[in-house]
Amino acid sequence: MASNPLTHVNPIAAAAVILASTVLVALRFWNSSKSPKVNILLEDEIKSPRQRALEYCFNPRAVMAKGYAKDMQIEYTHFGGPAEYVIHAIKANLTGSLSSFTPLLHRMVQKNVPKILGQYKDWTPVKVHDRVLRIIATNNARVFQGTAASLDEEWLEASTGYVLACFDCIRALKQWHPWLRPLVYRFIPERAAIKDQWTKGRKRVMASMSDRRKKGGNLENPPSMLDHLSNGRNEPMRDDIEMQLLHQMTLIAVGTVTTFSSTTQAIYDLAAHPEYIDVLREEVLSVPRDENGNFTKDSTAAMDKLDSFLKESQRFNSPDLTTFQRAAVADMTLPDGTFVPKGTKLEINTCSIHKDPELFKNPDKFNALRFHEARKVPGMEKKYLYTNVGTSDLSWGFGRNACPGRYLSAINIKILMAELLINYDIKLRDGARRPPNIEFEVLCSPEPNFEILLRSRNHEGSVATSALGVAAAVIQFVDFSSKLVCRIRTVHRLSHPDSAQYVELKNAAEQLSELSCQIHDNLNAVLRKLSLSLTEEYLAAVSNKCRLIAGEFLTAMRKAAPQLFKDELENREVESRSGIPQRVWERLLAAVQAIGKAGEMDGLPQHLEDLRQQMMTQILVAL
Repeated sequence: MASNPLTHVNPIAAAAVILASTVLVALRFWNSSKSPKVNILLEDEIKSPRQRALEYCFNPRAVMAKGYAKDMQIEYTHFGGPAEYVIHAIKANLTGSLSSFTPLLHRMVQKNVPKILGQYKDWTPVKVHDRVLRIIATNNARVFQGTAASLDEEWLEASTGYVLACFDCIRALKQWHPWLRPLVYRFIPERAAIKDQWTKGRKRVMASMSDRRKKGGNLENPPSMLDHLSNGRNEPMRDDIEMQLLHQMTLIAVGTVTTFSSTTQAIYDLAAHPEYIDVLREEVLSVPRDENGNFTKDSTAAMDKLDSFLKESQRFNSPDLTTFQRAAVADMTLPDGTFVPKGTKLEINTCSIHKDPELFKNPDKFNALRFHEARKVPGMEKKYLYTNVGTSDLSWGFGRNACPGRYLSAINIKILMAELLINYDIKLRDGARRPPNIEFEVLCSPEPNFEILLRSRNHEGSVATSALGVAAAVIQFVDFSSKLVCRIRTVHRLSHPDSAQYVELKNAAEQLSELSCQIHDNLNAVLRKLSLSLTEEYLAAVSNKCRLIAGEFLTAMRKAAPQLFKDELENREVESRSGIPQRVWERLLAAVQAIGKAGEMDGLPQHLEDLRQQMMTQILVAL
């Protein structure tokens, strides 16, 4: 008689097999089960695209949470959006100080572009991706934390490294099942890289906080975001190192990534569409600048064609393939009765809207002046701007959730693009095409290893362009000189001038000297590789006159007030009522009296006006 095999089975083994089988079946069922059915964009329930956008945009945040927290694996990367009070500081404080920041950021870009992008006598292949990131990160370091941070190599390495490491970490983590990520993240090298960036960043933030305490207030003017997030309603966080570090890394995540990505995309588009280079270069050369030759906020606003170019580039290369990423954290019912179950992720296809033929004529054709032309329609002058948001402009978001830092980002991008146009010729390799974007889930990024060809314009610029640029700079010099002369004469006539007015004159004289040197150096850099024309010979002579005029101001002031130029105002001498040491006060007074004498000053304004008229003639010749 055959025995029953089941009677010889180990009961523990049998139980284990049954348990394992049950788990496998459950996992298979769990993995194959469908998510609750929700029509994409709820298009079946809400027919109007505009109404769908408004529903997603304005639903309460308590119910619809941003999907980025999950997309960016924020619990492991800390790569997420800013808190509400940080957004408030950006809107209420930072945006209002952009007029002060713009000339400063322009000076930084002028300094860093030749150093970071390089200088090339002949056409040279250059990978611009990481170089653009470094330039933008340096600018943002000043805005977010202060000058010391923008000069700190370790901080710049940490901040740029953090951006790149986060995306590597996100990609690595998403190769693993969500249940395993809390264990796996501790061992992947990409997560270790993020931890290393935070350790380096902590040192810089601690140093900035220490400097701020020593100064008893803001680190500098204009104040950085570190200042804003340590004052007023944010003062309780003033000494919280970990919170301030989180603020800084978050600002990098939201403020640097989009800016450098959009700039790189625009550079690729410029190289792919060289037919727009001349018209854009002409515009950025012609916009007004301040007395020191720097772009102002109004300068960037006047770059209308460049603004249109950037908006068209962003239409093709939105940083996010979708927008309004939201995850329902609770069951909810929309006003029309549509039920959205908890856990449902909702998003709008940005690319489809940006390529909608009902919204854009020939949507698949790159037309850099598309929005420039649209703004010519009466009443549309302020519409279709790069920073505008709307139901057809979703790259910056929409409604109250639109990117609060887009105005800073636009200024950074325009300044860098303007300097690129002024200082370089740019093109693709022969036969090359613009690289496709890298798409990862909802993210759209520029190809990091693509090479474009650059050639410095200082080496082989045209005679007409060099003459025009230098003539325009001389006009600025003449205007500034005239204002300084008038100011000196006005102060000289005051019976009781304030000491601050003398310090202002001293600073203005130094700025004048610096401007004259820039004119002289820039002209010589151009002329080294060119045969001299009559126009350029004349400009060379004028640049020397500029140096002589600036020298007259400085010589008189240095002789009369040497301490001031050696920054010795800290001397603890007897102070005047104005707070300036008495000896320095007296010498300042003597300086202004010396260069304010009628016999020495009367002919100078007319001399400057003659130069202005001659320069206007030379501009016409150059054109």
